Parts: sequence; structure tokens; C-alpha cells
Amino acid sequence: MKKLVSLVLALAMIMMVGAAFAATTSNGSISVTNAEIGADYALYKLFDATVAADGTTAYMTSKDVSSDTFFNTYFTIGNGGYITPKAAFTSEVLKSDTFKTWAAGFGTKIGDTKKADSQTVSWTGLEYGYYYVTSTVGAVLTVDEVNPNASVIDKNQHNESDKKIVEGSNKVALNEAGINEDVNFELTETVRNFDGSEKIYRYQIDDQLDPAFAYNKTSLIVKVNGNSLGASNYSVTWDDDTPAFTILIPWTDNDAYDGAHLYDNNSTIVVTYSAKLDPDKIETAPSNLNVGNVPNKNIAQLKWFKGSDNPTTPNGELPENKTDTYDTALTIIKHDGQNNILTGAQFTLTSTNGTKVILVTENYYEADAAGTHWKLKDGTYTTEAPNGNATHDGLYDSTEIKYLLKTRQVVKGEGRTDTSVSSFVGDDGTVTFTGLAVGHYKIEETVVPAGYNKAADIEFDISFNPETKKFASSNNAVVLNDVSNVFSTTVINQSGTELPHTGGIGTTIFYILGGPLVIGADVILVARRKAQD
Repeated sequence: MKKLVSLVLALAMIMMVGAAFAATTSNGSISVTNAEIGADYALYKLFDATVAADGTTAYMTSKDVSSDTFFNTYFTIGNGGYITPKAAFTSEVLKSDTFKTWAAGFGTKIGDTKKADSQTVSWTGLEYGYYYVTSTVGAVLTVDEVNPNASVIDKNQHNESDKKIVEGSNKVALNEAGINEDVNFELTETVRNFDGSEKIYRYQIDDQLDPAFAYNKTSLIVKVNGNSLGASNYSVTWDDDTPAFTILIPWTDNDAYDGAHLYDNNSTIVVTYSAKLDPDKIETAPSNLNVGNVPNKNIAQLKWFKGSDNPTTPNGELPENKTDTYDTALTIIKHDGQNNILTGAQFTLTSTNGTKVILVTENYYEADAAGTHWKLKDGTYTTEAPNGNATHDGLYDSTEIKYLLKTRQVVKGEGRTDTSVSSFVGDDGTVTFTGLAVGHYKIEETVVPAGYNKAADIEFDISFNPETKKFASSNNAVVLNDVSNVFSTTVINQSGTELPHTGGIGTTIFYILGGPLVIGADVILVARRKAQD
């Protein structure tokens, strides 16, 4: 009987050891799905796990934790060496950087760090235990008899959005552009299939331009992972007044939460299009165009639809992305040699490689009975009225028609009705050309006030520094106002051999009347000499 009892006890001990061994080892596995391609993932075993007869999992460690502050803050070791978490060990602690740092130092790393080259990262041949996966997933998992093949979805990733202006091979956040010049935009969205624990089933891209812009709708291209989407794979709604557009891209096969994802996690959406500072919109409402220190903006925002209740409006979004497009202006100030305001001059602005469509603060003369100016045959205007003298009045285009000096803002240049970018100066002696960008320019006085010599042409180059957001001129005569970021230049007319009469006919009349007298005097002088001979 004693031998029989001893045999039974021995068999029981063998069975217990076998049971304990089976409860602590397994060909277990851990998989991370929805992994971010290119991201690093690492696995650490924190505690050993055993499973009791009632299915309860218990944890143990062979490490000395007597001086481990984090462990003793959140865990205790009870009878039998089993680990028990304290009430302070909450889900918030699991998400903290403190836990991540402790786990990487305390745990035993399983294999090498893995760089995800697909949407799934796996470890196999694992013993039962309590594990921690680093990287964006930041998750803890238990591998035991009940759950030998643990899996976690990496739902801690974040969408990313970027917006740039494309200039050749460069992509920039700000630039300069003149009126009617194409500006190429590119939106790049790196997107995920989940937002936290909720599935994303649709993406929305909102884009809005400042009012001086107009879209080139035919330039719009939408790509996912480098492949252009057809009209049936997305929708776009245009708002020409704002202007703005909204793109909707279904992200599941039924455009709803219960559908299967059409695209891989970490996919890339790229939207490209062009727009321009529209001369028609600017001429209709010149205040639409921002000039100098105030840029013309483009604002884009990525939004998405998520959740099983299938919302009809986006319930997830990233901050707005913005780009800035600058342009500048030039004011010509007309003075005489004594620094007095001088009217009657007309200036023309031309460019070889800069802005050729320009908003002009045009000063012009219009026939009006209430006018105070008269038009002369040489194309200039005077405030001196006809006086009934035939010779004097012979200089006038008409002695009956009066002209009123008016001001308006009009777009001139290439492709416009008026291709000459020119204007008279106003009563204040100034004229302004707006909407200028980088390039070479020439100012020419094309109508000279009576009694004055034509001013020399002014040539200059405009450049732009994207770091300071400031324009600059190559000619010291064209000066940048550092506060407003616009240019001005003062053009001086010097009087010639004539006696100047600002705003009047000048001394031309003296030549007309005096010419015959001089000729007559010469005839008399010659006659007298002959008589003396």
C-alpha cells in the first residue's frame, strides 16, 4: 500500500509539473494589423503568464523589483509570487510615455525591431506572457491558453496634410505672382483607415482661394497612391463666387461604415490644380486683390467621416493648411524742377518678363460741360481757356469741348481691350500700377506737359525674398516702402527753353507770334545794309 501511495503521489507530481509547464509555454503569436508602412515596431515581454484551472491568468516575474519605483507604484507581489496591479494602474498609465519608457527598459525584447513593409507585423513562437508593443500602437497584450494568438489594430495613427505651391522643381509655402499668371497648387494627404477605434469611410478635401483668384477647373487631378481617380471614384463641387471647391472620396466600397476599405492604410491622396489672379474679377472689384504686405491666400483642409452611425457631415478634421501669394504696386509721383505737383503727364509701363496685365489707377479726360480742361492738338490738356485769338486758339483741338479729369481702376495689358498700360497722372500728380510681380520693367513718359522736357526712361528689376516676404528694386530711383511693401518713384520734368506755364499752353504761343516778327526784323536789317552799300 505504501508503495502504491508513493507511486500515485509521484505520478501526481509529474502531472503537476507537466501542467505547469504546459501553462507557461506555447507556440503563441502577436500580430499588429493596420500597421503604418515604414514605421518601426518592437515587442517586449514584461511578465510570465500561467493559467489556473479556473481559467484565470496569473502573472509572475523572476526579476528583482525591490528598487523598481514604477513597478512598486503600480504593482504588488502577493502570495506565491503572483503580480497584482494596483488601482492606480489605469488605461491612462498604459498610454503614457512613462509606461512606454519603463516597459522598454524592464521588459525582455523579443527579436529585432521590425520595420513594417506591409499592413501586418507579426511575432510567432511566443511563450505565454504579458507583452508590450511599441511604436504608434502602444498596446499591451496577453498570450495564454485562452488567447494564444493575440492581435491588435494600430488605431493610434494620425492623418497628415500638406499644401504647397509648385514652382518648377520646387514646392514652396509662399510665392509672388502677377495678374493672369498661373499658380500651381498641390495638396498631399497621407491618410489612415481608422481614427482611434472608429473606421473612416469617406474623405473630404475643402479648398478656398481669396476672391481675386479663379480656378482652372480643367487642371484638377485627383490621385490615390499615384493612380488618377476617374469621375466615378470621387465627386467635386465648385463655388465660383467664393471661390472654393469640395472633393468627396468614398473610402469604403459602399461609401458607408460597414463597407470594406478600398485603399490601404497609410495611402496618399494628391490633388493638383492651377489658379490665377483673375483680371476680370479684379477689374470688377479691385479691392479683391491683396497687394504688398497682405498676401492672396489659399486655404485647404482635410476632413473625414467615421463611425457606425454614418454621419452625413465630417466628424474628423485636421488644421487648415495655407499658402500665400504676394504681389506689389508702383506709384509714380510727378514733380516739376521746384518739387511742385505737375499734371498733364502720361506714363506707360512695359515689361519684358514680368507682369503684363496690370490694374491701373487710370486718370483720363472725358468730354464734359462741367470740365475745366481743354484738349490741345498735341494730345496734352490745359486749364487755359481759348481767348478768341485765332493764332492762340489754333493750338486747340476744339474751342468748344471741355474735358473733366476722372479716375477709375481698369485692367490693361495683354489680351485686354486696351493693351497699352498707360495713364495720365491725376490732380495729385500721381498714377499707380498694381499687380506687379518679379520681372524687368520700364517707365516711359509718353505725354509730356507743355513747356517741359521729356523725362528720361526708368528701367528696373523687381525681385522677391520669400524669407522676409519683401520685394526689392534694382534701381535706387524706384523705392520700396518697407511698411507697405509697395514701390514709388518721383519723376521730375525740367523746363526747356520755353517759359513753363504749368497746366497751360506754355510759351508755344510766343514762338508762333514771335516767329514772324523775327523774320521781319531780319528782312529789314538786310534791306538797310543793301541801301548803305
